[in-house]
Amino acid sequence: MASSEFTPPGYDTSQASQSPNPPPISRSSPIVFPQAAPLPRVRSEASISGDMLQKRRSVLRKKDSEPTTSITQRPWTLAMAITDDSISDERLVDDLEEMRIKEVAPSGPSSSEECSLGLDSPPMCRTQLYDSYAEYPVEPGEAVPEPPVLPSDTSWTAARQVLLLCRELVRTERRYSASLRTLITNGTSTTPPAMMLSHLPALIKTSDDLLELMEVNPSVRGVSEAFLAKKDNLEEAFVAWSSIVGQFFHEDDGSKGRTYSSQTYSEPSNSGNPRSRAASTKSPSVESPTVVILEPNKIRRNSKPRPTVRELAILPTQRIVRYVLLFKGILDFVASKPPC
Repeated sequence: MASSEFTPPGYDTSQASQSPNPPPISRSSPIVFPQAAPLPRVRSEASISGDMLQKRRSVLRKKDSEPTTSITQRPWTLAMAITDDSISDERLVDDLEEMRIKEVAPSGPSSSEECSLGLDSPPMCRTQLYDSYAEYPVEPGEAVPEPPVLPSDTSWTAARQVLLLCRELVRTERRYSASLRTLITNGTSTTPPAMMLSHLPALIKTSDDLLELMEVNPSVRGVSEAFLAKKDNLEEAFVAWSSIVGQFFHEDDGSKGRTYSSQTYSEPSNSGNPRSRAASTKSPSVESPTVVILEPNKIRRNSKPRPTVRELAILPTQRIVRYVLLFKGILDFVASKPPC
């Protein structure tokens, strides 16, 4: 093939033959050069591997963070400790006293002030001193000073008593609601009357609503606002219960006497004199059956019986009196003190 017959690939010969001759370029006309399309940036292998590693890390971080967000716990608050039945009053008071001692630190003297270590040193200085002794034990032969004694604070004593009263109000309300549920869950020795069962839901619901509000803020203000918010519901439920509860006690007198007489008739066989039973069953050859026979009777006597309907039916009336006593005790402490 001749060199003149060579045609580059993709070149249209028909268009080349038909295109007119280009016009002559004058000296006055500007020359415009076509702009080339920008070339795509070639990313380095290091940046590509870095992005892939970042994606992997983000995926792993997301997987690790998902269980953490699903098991997030409610932050600890003082209200949780006050309403916790597993914490005794003594432990709660000790913890509050420890918190109060730690809170004295910001109000004490600054670190720039000199603290004398004599007998007349401020309580804050002595507290910091004994903290250092706890961190660095005393060597043998060194003098160990006496523990610091904080001055008595009457306002803190009153606040502590009020806090315990509020706690008693919450905890007794919880037990009161649980006892009412015993009447509707077949937890009594006899079946409650139908009229009693029809009035129990209102008492239980009102108690649960009041308890829920008091648990959120078990302070003087919190329990007072909760009681005022539910006072109409409480009044309606207690008035309705008081209008019918008397007939339950009147009807229960005869049945209680009959039950008691039947129990006293069968009691001697189970709770007789131990010496007489041992004498009647004792034989020279076999003595162990005597112990085996007495064990079931002992277990039966120690088992806790179910509460009666009368024992639980009196609880709403007693609860009204408890409300009055607890709030009166709270009022006695906060009447001449600032609200807490």
